[in-house]
Amino acid sequence: MGVSRQQVKEAIAKVGNNREDVEAYLAHKGK
Repeated sequence: MGVSRQQVKEAIAKVGNNREDVEAYLAHKGK
């Protein structure tokens, strides 16, 4: 499972700079 910097930036823009929220967002989006 690879996450691009662009995806991380989008996640932070959407859910804020909370690592757990960002990871949850990316995990949800990746499935």
